[in-house]
Amino acid sequence: MNSVPDAEKQYDRAITLIQYYVQLFWLIFGAFLLAETVLIGAVAAIAKEGPDAFVFGGALLGLFLILPWWATFRYNHALYALRVHEARSLEPSVGTFFTNGKQLIDDGVSKADAKIRIPYLARLFAPRYSVLLLIAVFALAFGAILVTHLPWTWRNL
Repeated sequence: MNSVPDAEKQYDRAITLIQYYVQLFWLIFGAFLLAETVLIGAVAAIAKEGPDAFVFGGALLGLFLILPWWATFRYNHALYALRVHEARSLEPSVGTFFTNGKQLIDDGVSKADAKIRIPYLARLFAPRYSVLLLIAVFALAFGAILVTHLPWTWRNL
């Protein structure tokens, strides 16, 4: 078994990696959110009077960008979850920060201090689910634009 100083170093490294993955997640998420927002704004502006082919192409591009956005979110979340798991495995000898946090997330009430609660609605729309919901909203918006601005009609096929 690891000695306490080694466990403390590993715990500190795990926390550093957790911070890194959180920062990386928000950086990548922000880049995709900005790109998708600008693209949907441009597509909406073109949709008023522009050719359907451009609108269709822009919506197709926006829909395509959903895939790497979702994939990078899942990838970074998996690495984040791994680092939290590793930190929690070191806690009996070091601390209980992540164990207490998991209990709060799972139960909605802190075991350390019963006054600390996560309301039901906040648990329902936890960040992980909210991000996926936002990505889904963009996918639905681009999908709707795609369907309503086909560059051909069924009569011409």
